Amino acid sequence: MTDNNLNLWIEKMKAYRFPRWNTLPEIDLYMDQLIFLLDKYLTPLSSNEENKQITSAMINNYVKQKIIAPPDKKKYSRSHIASLIMVCVLKDILPIPVIQQLITSSTEKSDMENVYDTFCSTQEFCFSSVFSQSNKETKNSTAISKDNFSILNYDNSLFSLALESATLAAASKMLAEQCFILHIANTTTKTKNRHQKNDDGEKETVE
Repeated sequence: MTDNNLNLWIEKMKAYRFPRWNTLPEIDLYMDQLIFLLDKYLTPLSSNEENKQITSAMINNYVKQKIIAPPDKKKYSRSHIASLIMVCVLKDILPIPVIQQLITSSTEKSDMENVYDTFCSTQEFCFSSVFSQSNKETKNSTAISKDNFSILNYDNSLFSLALESATLAAASKMLAEQCFILHIANTTTKTKNRHQKNDDGEKETVE
């Protein structure tokens, strides 16, 4: 039986929507503005909301490694924001150089707007599929298949398979982390309650 807290988290994640390209700021942002915005977008995806999803050191490192383009006069564009969101979601699943190659190869065939919006749709689709199945809703959920991904206008390529697999893995990892966190919390609560009952029983015996 699924934990009620897990059910609530699953429903929140299934309802989560990535910001689409046309909702990202049109004006370029300074570093502190960029971090504030990315935290707003990415914090709901974290199992521990106190952990920073992105820092200035991370961004500077991504620029040095040529994962993202350098800022223009210390300002970051809409393309930077889109790239960083994709990197932050996939970095625990794929090596950073692989993510960089995925973004580079995809933007060679299409513009960043299409690549980013396709990534968002794919990740949301995987959230819905993985979390619905974990919530015993397999009858109403859509199974992962080539036909399902055709709605995202994917071509039959290794790139498509790589992105599909990575986004599925990201969703599964988030679910696994949340399950472990809730399990530990439940175990700790039960242990405290058991100790409290024992203490209360000892007091009654003494009285």
